[in-house]
Amino acid sequence: PILLTTQILWVNYAIYALIEPWLQARLAQNPQTVLNNSEKIITIGLGVAVLLFSFVYGSLRLQQVEQHMREAVSKNVGVVQGNLGNYERLQAQYGDAATVDKFFEVHRDLTLQLLNSQQEKLDLVLWPEGGYPYPFPEFHAAHQELANLAEKAGAPIVTGGYVRERKPVYKIYNSMSMTAPGKIDPVAIYKKHILLAFGEYMPFSDIFPSLKNLIPAISSFGAGPGPEIMAYGDFKAAPLICYEALSPHYMRVYDQQNANIILNVTNDSWYSQYQEPEQHLALSQLRCVEARMAQVRSTNTGISAVILPTGEITNRTPFDEEAYFAAKVPLMEMPPTVYARFGDWWAGMMGMVLLGVIAARLITRRK
Repeated sequence: PILLTTQILWVNYAIYALIEPWLQARLAQNPQTVLNNSEKIITIGLGVAVLLFSFVYGSLRLQQVEQHMREAVSKNVGVVQGNLGNYERLQAQYGDAATVDKFFEVHRDLTLQLLNSQQEKLDLVLWPEGGYPYPFPEFHAAHQELANLAEKAGAPIVTGGYVRERKPVYKIYNSMSMTAPGKIDPVAIYKKHILLAFGEYMPFSDIFPSLKNLIPAISSFGAGPGPEIMAYGDFKAAPLICYEALSPHYMRVYDQQNANIILNVTNDSWYSQYQEPEQHLALSQLRCVEARMAQVRSTNTGISAVILPTGEITNRTPFDEEAYFAAKVPLMEMPPTVYARFGDWWAGMMGMVLLGVIAARLITRRK
Protein backbone atom coordinates (compact mmCIF):
# COMPACT_ATOMS: atom_id res chain seq x y z
CA PRO A 1 0.00 0.00 0.00
CA ILE A 2 2.84 2.42 0.77
CA LEU A 3 4.29 2.04 -2.72
CA LEU A 4 0.94 1.91 -4.54
CA THR A 5 0.98 5.53 -5.71
CA THR A 6 4.52 5.20 -7.06
CA GLN A 7 3.62 1.95 -8.81
CA ILE A 8 0.69 3.64 -10.55
CA LEU A 9 3.00 6.39 -11.81
CA TRP A 10 5.47 3.85 -13.20
CA VAL A 11 2.69 1.85 -14.88
CA ASN A 12 1.32 4.99 -16.52
CA TYR A 13 4.79 5.93 -17.74
CA ALA A 14 5.41 2.39 -19.03
CA ILE A 15 2.19 2.46 -21.06
CA TYR A 16 3.16 5.82 -22.50
CA ALA A 17 6.67 4.56 -23.31
CA LEU A 18 5.12 1.57 -25.10
CA ILE A 19 2.87 3.55 -27.45
CA GLU A 20 4.84 6.80 -27.82
CA PRO A 21 7.32 5.51 -30.48
CA TRP A 22 4.46 4.22 -32.61
CA LEU A 23 2.62 7.53 -32.33
CA GLN A 24 5.78 9.42 -33.29
CA ALA A 25 6.20 7.21 -36.36
CA ARG A 26 2.58 7.76 -37.41
CA LEU A 27 2.91 11.51 -37.02
CA ALA A 28 6.11 11.50 -39.07
CA GLN A 29 4.31 9.71 -41.92
CA ASN A 30 1.30 12.00 -41.89
CA PRO A 31 1.01 14.83 -39.36
CA GLN A 32 -2.71 15.18 -40.10
CA THR A 33 -3.75 11.58 -39.42
CA VAL A 34 -2.57 9.41 -36.57
CA LEU A 35 -5.00 6.59 -37.33
CA ASN A 36 -6.53 5.64 -40.66
CA ASN A 37 -10.11 4.41 -40.85
CA SER A 38 -9.32 0.70 -40.62
CA GLU A 39 -7.08 1.30 -37.60
CA LYS A 40 -9.85 3.31 -35.92
CA ILE A 41 -12.30 0.46 -36.47
CA ILE A 42 -9.83 -2.10 -35.12
CA THR A 43 -9.09 0.06 -32.06
CA ILE A 44 -12.77 0.59 -31.25
CA GLY A 45 -13.54 -3.06 -31.96
CA LEU A 46 -10.85 -4.26 -29.57
CA GLY A 47 -12.17 -1.98 -26.82
CA VAL A 48 -15.73 -3.20 -27.32
CA ALA A 49 -14.55 -6.84 -27.44
CA VAL A 50 -12.73 -6.46 -24.12
CA LEU A 51 -15.85 -4.96 -22.50
CA LEU A 52 -18.11 -7.67 -23.93
CA PHE A 53 -15.74 -10.41 -22.77
CA SER A 54 -15.71 -8.92 -19.26
CA PHE A 55 -19.50 -8.79 -19.09
CA VAL A 56 -20.04 -12.27 -20.57
CA TYR A 57 -17.35 -13.97 -18.47
CA GLY A 58 -18.49 -12.12 -15.33
CA SER A 59 -22.11 -13.13 -15.90
CA LEU A 60 -21.26 -16.81 -16.48
CA ARG A 61 -18.89 -16.93 -13.52
CA LEU A 62 -21.47 -15.24 -11.29
CA GLN A 63 -24.05 -17.89 -12.21
CA GLN A 64 -21.57 -20.64 -11.32
CA VAL A 65 -20.83 -19.11 -7.92
CA GLU A 66 -24.54 -18.58 -7.19
CA GLN A 67 -25.17 -22.25 -8.04
CA HIS A 68 -22.43 -23.32 -5.60
CA MET A 69 -24.00 -21.04 -2.96
CA ARG A 70 -27.38 -22.75 -3.39
CA GLU A 71 -25.76 -26.18 -3.07
CA ALA A 72 -23.54 -25.27 -0.10
CA VAL A 73 -24.29 -26.07 3.54
CA SER A 74 -25.89 -22.97 5.05
CA LYS A 75 -25.34 -21.84 8.64
CA ASN A 76 -27.26 -19.35 10.77
CA VAL A 77 -24.67 -16.91 12.10
CA GLY A 78 -25.39 -14.15 14.62
CA VAL A 79 -23.49 -10.86 14.79
CA VAL A 80 -23.34 -8.41 17.70
CA GLN A 81 -22.32 -4.73 17.47
CA GLY A 82 -21.92 -3.16 20.91
CA ASN A 83 -21.33 0.46 19.85
CA LEU A 84 -18.43 0.87 22.25
CA GLY A 85 -15.93 3.12 20.52
CA ASN A 86 -12.22 3.67 20.71
CA TYR A 87 -12.36 5.82 23.84
CA GLU A 88 -14.01 3.01 25.82
CA ARG A 89 -11.74 0.42 24.20
CA LEU A 90 -8.61 2.31 25.29
CA GLN A 91 -10.01 2.71 28.80
CA ALA A 92 -10.58 -1.03 28.96
CA GLN A 93 -7.15 -1.74 27.51
CA TYR A 94 -5.53 0.39 30.23
CA GLY A 95 -7.39 -1.45 32.97
CA ASP A 96 -10.39 0.72 33.90
CA ALA A 97 -12.45 -1.92 35.73
CA ALA A 98 -15.86 -0.35 35.11
CA THR A 99 -15.23 -0.06 31.37
CA VAL A 100 -13.83 -3.58 31.17
CA ASP A 101 -16.98 -4.96 32.77
CA LYS A 102 -19.14 -2.76 30.53
CA PHE A 103 -17.63 -4.30 27.40
CA PHE A 104 -18.60 -7.78 28.50
CA GLU A 105 -22.03 -6.82 29.84
CA VAL A 106 -23.07 -4.93 26.68
CA HIS A 107 -22.11 -7.77 24.34
CA ARG A 108 -23.61 -10.38 26.65
CA ASP A 109 -26.93 -8.52 26.87
CA LEU A 110 -27.10 -7.94 23.11
CA THR A 111 -26.39 -11.63 22.55
CA LEU A 112 -29.29 -12.54 24.82
CA GLN A 113 -31.52 -10.15 22.86
CA LEU A 114 -30.32 -11.78 19.65
CA LEU A 115 -31.13 -15.25 20.98
CA ASN A 116 -34.60 -14.17 22.11
CA SER A 117 -35.32 -12.67 18.67
CA GLN A 118 -34.55 -15.91 16.80
CA GLN A 119 -36.96 -18.71 16.04
CA GLU A 120 -34.20 -20.79 14.48
CA LYS A 121 -31.15 -21.98 16.37
CA LEU A 122 -27.89 -20.11 15.80
CA ASP A 123 -24.81 -22.01 14.65
CA LEU A 124 -22.24 -19.37 15.64
CA VAL A 125 -22.16 -15.93 17.27
CA LEU A 126 -19.55 -13.29 16.40
CA TRP A 127 -18.50 -10.39 18.66
CA PRO A 128 -16.28 -7.51 17.44
CA GLU A 129 -12.61 -6.72 17.95
CA GLY A 130 -11.88 -6.41 21.67
CA GLY A 131 -15.46 -7.42 22.46
CA TYR A 132 -14.33 -9.76 25.24
CA PRO A 133 -11.97 -7.74 27.47
CA TYR A 134 -10.66 -10.41 29.86
CA PRO A 135 -7.39 -11.94 28.58
CA PHE A 136 -6.85 -15.66 28.12
CA PRO A 137 -5.46 -17.94 29.49
CA GLU A 138 -5.63 -16.16 32.87
CA PHE A 139 -8.56 -17.20 35.02
CA HIS A 140 -11.55 -14.90 35.29
CA ALA A 141 -15.09 -15.59 36.41
CA ALA A 142 -16.35 -14.14 33.12
CA HIS A 143 -14.80 -17.09 31.26
CA GLN A 144 -17.40 -19.33 32.89
CA GLU A 145 -20.16 -16.83 32.11
CA LEU A 146 -19.07 -16.74 28.45
CA ALA A 147 -19.11 -20.54 28.33
CA ASN A 148 -22.59 -20.54 29.87
CA LEU A 149 -23.75 -18.02 27.28
CA ALA A 150 -22.44 -20.26 24.51
CA GLU A 151 -24.29 -23.15 26.18
CA LYS A 152 -27.50 -21.13 26.18
CA ALA A 153 -26.98 -20.27 22.50
CA GLY A 154 -26.13 -23.86 21.66
CA ALA A 155 -23.36 -22.46 19.48
CA PRO A 156 -19.74 -21.30 19.76
CA ILE A 157 -19.06 -17.63 20.43
CA VAL A 158 -16.15 -16.15 18.49
CA THR A 159 -14.97 -12.84 19.85
CA GLY A 160 -12.14 -10.40 19.52
CA GLY A 161 -10.10 -10.14 22.70
CA TYR A 162 -6.63 -10.56 24.15
CA VAL A 163 -4.13 -13.28 24.97
CA ARG A 164 -1.52 -12.58 27.63
CA GLU A 165 1.69 -14.59 27.88
CA ARG A 166 4.17 -14.11 30.70
CA LYS A 167 6.82 -16.69 29.72
CA PRO A 168 9.42 -16.80 28.30
CA VAL A 169 8.84 -13.03 27.91
CA TYR A 170 5.79 -10.90 28.62
CA LYS A 171 3.58 -10.41 25.55
CA ILE A 172 -0.01 -9.48 24.90
CA TYR A 173 -1.74 -10.26 21.62
CA ASN A 174 -4.74 -8.80 19.86
CA SER A 175 -6.65 -12.01 19.27
CA MET A 176 -9.80 -13.91 18.41
CA SER A 177 -11.04 -16.78 20.57
CA MET A 178 -13.72 -19.42 20.04
CA THR A 179 -15.61 -20.54 23.14
CA ALA A 180 -17.67 -23.69 22.68
CA PRO A 181 -20.85 -24.37 24.67
CA GLY A 182 -20.00 -25.21 28.27
CA LYS A 183 -16.22 -25.10 27.81
CA ILE A 184 -14.32 -22.51 29.85
CA ASP A 185 -11.09 -22.80 27.85
CA PRO A 186 -11.30 -21.63 24.23
CA VAL A 187 -11.33 -24.42 21.65
CA ALA A 188 -9.40 -22.16 19.24
CA ILE A 189 -7.35 -18.98 19.55
CA TYR A 190 -5.99 -16.84 16.73
CA LYS A 191 -3.38 -14.12 17.34
CA LYS A 192 -3.28 -11.17 14.99
CA HIS A 193 -0.26 -11.34 12.70
CA ILE A 194 -0.39 -8.14 10.61
CA LEU A 195 -0.08 -5.34 13.16
CA LEU A 196 -0.80 -1.67 12.51
CA ALA A 197 2.37 0.43 12.83
CA PHE A 198 2.15 3.29 15.36
CA GLY A 199 -1.18 1.91 16.58
CA GLU A 200 -0.43 -1.62 17.73
CA TYR A 201 3.34 -1.43 17.85
CA MET A 202 6.23 1.00 17.52
CA PRO A 203 8.37 0.14 14.48
CA PHE A 204 11.96 -0.89 15.30
CA SER A 205 11.22 -0.95 19.04
CA ASP A 206 12.42 -4.57 19.16
CA ILE A 207 15.86 -3.26 18.15
CA PHE A 208 15.67 0.06 20.04
CA PRO A 209 13.41 -0.52 23.08
CA SER A 210 13.75 3.14 24.13
CA LEU A 211 11.54 4.10 21.16
CA LYS A 212 8.52 2.90 23.15
CA ASN A 213 9.09 5.75 25.58
CA LEU A 214 8.75 8.38 22.86
CA ILE A 215 5.00 7.81 22.48
CA PRO A 216 3.81 5.77 25.47
CA ALA A 217 0.22 5.67 24.14
CA ILE A 218 1.25 3.32 21.32
CA SER A 219 0.39 -0.28 22.15
CA SER A 220 3.00 -3.03 22.22
CA PHE A 221 1.16 -6.03 20.88
CA GLY A 222 3.02 -9.14 19.84
CA ALA A 223 2.60 -10.55 16.34
CA GLY A 224 0.99 -13.97 16.00
CA PRO A 225 2.48 -16.80 13.93
CA GLY A 226 0.22 -16.32 10.90
CA PRO A 227 -2.90 -17.81 9.29
CA GLU A 228 -4.53 -20.51 11.43
CA ILE A 229 -7.97 -21.91 10.65
CA MET A 230 -10.59 -22.03 13.42
CA ALA A 231 -12.32 -25.38 13.04
CA TYR A 232 -15.57 -26.33 14.73
CA GLY A 233 -18.15 -28.71 13.31
CA ASP A 234 -18.70 -27.77 9.67
CA PHE A 235 -16.90 -24.46 10.15
CA LYS A 236 -13.38 -24.08 8.78
CA ALA A 237 -13.14 -20.37 9.50
CA ALA A 238 -10.46 -17.97 8.30
CA PRO A 239 -10.08 -15.46 11.18
CA LEU A 240 -9.06 -11.94 10.17
CA ILE A 241 -8.64 -9.05 12.58
CA CYS A 242 -9.28 -5.55 11.25
CA TYR A 243 -6.87 -4.60 8.45
CA GLU A 244 -5.78 -8.17 7.84
CA ALA A 245 -8.87 -8.34 5.63
CA LEU A 246 -7.11 -5.94 3.25
CA SER A 247 -4.28 -8.36 2.45
CA PRO A 248 -4.95 -10.65 -0.55
CA HIS A 249 -1.70 -12.55 0.10
CA TYR A 250 -2.73 -13.36 3.68
CA MET A 251 -6.20 -14.50 2.66
CA ARG A 252 -4.68 -16.60 -0.12
CA VAL A 253 -3.02 -18.83 2.50
CA TYR A 254 -6.40 -19.51 4.11
CA ASP A 255 -7.82 -20.41 0.72
CA GLN A 256 -5.00 -22.92 0.26
CA GLN A 257 -5.85 -24.33 3.72
CA ASN A 258 -9.41 -25.02 2.47
CA ALA A 259 -11.21 -22.50 4.68
CA ASN A 260 -14.93 -22.23 3.92
CA ILE A 261 -15.89 -18.93 5.60
CA ILE A 262 -14.21 -15.66 6.65
CA LEU A 263 -14.77 -14.30 10.16
CA ASN A 264 -13.64 -10.68 10.45
CA VAL A 265 -13.65 -8.63 13.67
CA THR A 266 -12.90 -4.96 13.27
CA ASN A 267 -12.65 -1.65 15.11
CA ASP A 268 -13.33 1.34 12.83
CA SER A 269 -14.40 3.68 15.63
CA TRP A 270 -11.14 5.63 15.22
CA TYR A 271 -12.63 7.38 12.20
CA SER A 272 -16.15 8.20 13.41
CA GLN A 273 -18.61 8.61 10.53
CA TYR A 274 -16.11 9.59 7.87
CA GLN A 275 -15.48 7.54 4.74
CA GLU A 276 -12.92 5.09 6.17
CA PRO A 277 -15.49 2.57 7.47
CA GLU A 278 -17.13 2.52 4.04
CA GLN A 279 -13.75 2.11 2.33
CA HIS A 280 -12.73 -0.65 4.74
CA LEU A 281 -15.95 -2.53 4.03
CA ALA A 282 -15.55 -2.08 0.27
CA LEU A 283 -11.97 -3.35 0.31
CA SER A 284 -13.04 -6.37 2.37
CA GLN A 285 -15.39 -7.34 -0.47
CA LEU A 286 -12.39 -8.18 -2.63
CA ARG A 287 -11.32 -11.02 -0.33
CA CYS A 288 -14.70 -12.71 -0.78
CA VAL A 289 -14.55 -12.50 -4.57
CA GLU A 290 -10.91 -13.64 -4.71
CA ALA A 291 -11.55 -16.65 -2.48
CA ARG A 292 -15.24 -17.27 -3.36
CA MET A 293 -16.09 -17.29 0.34
CA ALA A 294 -18.67 -15.51 2.46
CA GLN A 295 -17.47 -13.11 5.12
CA VAL A 296 -19.20 -12.37 8.41
CA ARG A 297 -18.05 -9.05 9.81
CA SER A 298 -18.57 -7.72 13.34
CA THR A 299 -17.37 -4.22 14.23
CA ASN A 300 -17.44 -2.18 17.42
CA THR A 301 -19.41 0.78 16.06
CA GLY A 302 -20.21 -0.22 12.44
CA ILE A 303 -20.31 -1.21 9.70
CA SER A 304 -21.09 -4.85 10.53
CA ALA A 305 -22.33 -6.94 7.63
CA VAL A 306 -22.30 -10.18 5.68
CA ILE A 307 -20.46 -10.23 2.36
CA LEU A 308 -21.46 -13.06 0.06
CA PRO A 309 -19.01 -14.91 -2.24
CA THR A 310 -20.40 -12.84 -5.12
CA GLY A 311 -19.34 -9.62 -3.36
CA GLU A 312 -22.90 -8.66 -2.47
CA ILE A 313 -23.21 -6.94 0.92
CA THR A 314 -26.19 -7.85 3.10
CA ASN A 315 -27.34 -7.15 6.67
CA ARG A 316 -25.23 -4.01 6.96
CA THR A 317 -25.72 -2.18 10.24
CA PRO A 318 -25.87 1.59 10.86
CA PHE A 319 -22.89 3.43 12.29
CA ASP A 320 -22.74 4.50 15.96
CA GLU A 321 -25.67 2.32 17.05
CA GLU A 322 -26.06 -0.88 19.00
CA ALA A 323 -27.13 -3.63 16.62
CA TYR A 324 -27.44 -7.37 16.15
CA PHE A 325 -28.65 -9.65 13.40
CA ALA A 326 -28.63 -13.25 12.22
CA ALA A 327 -28.05 -14.34 8.64
CA LYS A 328 -27.86 -17.57 6.68
CA VAL A 329 -24.32 -17.87 5.35
CA PRO A 330 -23.04 -20.54 2.90
CA LEU A 331 -19.98 -22.58 3.77
CA MET A 332 -18.33 -22.71 0.37
CA GLU A 333 -16.50 -25.83 -0.75
CA MET A 334 -15.03 -24.77 -4.09
CA PRO A 335 -11.63 -25.49 -5.63
CA PRO A 336 -9.08 -22.71 -5.03
CA THR A 337 -9.50 -19.82 -7.42
CA VAL A 338 -6.88 -18.92 -10.02
CA TYR A 339 -5.57 -16.20 -7.72
CA ALA A 340 -5.35 -18.60 -4.77
CA ARG A 341 -3.35 -21.05 -6.87
CA PHE A 342 -0.98 -18.71 -8.67
CA GLY A 343 -1.07 -15.44 -6.76
CA ASP A 344 0.30 -12.34 -8.44
CA TRP A 345 2.28 -14.09 -11.18
CA TRP A 346 0.34 -12.22 -13.88
CA ALA A 347 1.03 -8.84 -12.29
CA GLY A 348 4.68 -9.79 -11.81
CA MET A 349 5.02 -10.89 -15.42
CA MET A 350 3.42 -7.69 -16.70
CA GLY A 351 5.68 -5.70 -14.40
CA MET A 352 8.73 -7.36 -15.93
CA VAL A 353 7.43 -6.64 -19.45
CA LEU A 354 6.82 -2.99 -18.62
CA LEU A 355 10.25 -2.64 -17.05
CA GLY A 356 11.74 -4.16 -20.18
CA VAL A 357 9.85 -1.65 -22.34
CA ILE A 358 11.06 1.25 -20.22
CA ALA A 359 14.67 -0.01 -20.34
CA ALA A 360 14.51 -0.48 -24.10
CA ARG A 361 13.05 3.01 -24.54
CA LEU A 362 15.77 4.60 -22.41
CA ILE A 363 18.50 2.76 -24.35
CA THR A 364 16.96 3.85 -27.67
CA ARG A 365 16.91 7.49 -26.58
CA ARG A 366 20.58 7.39 -25.56
CA LYS A 367 21.53 6.03 -28.99
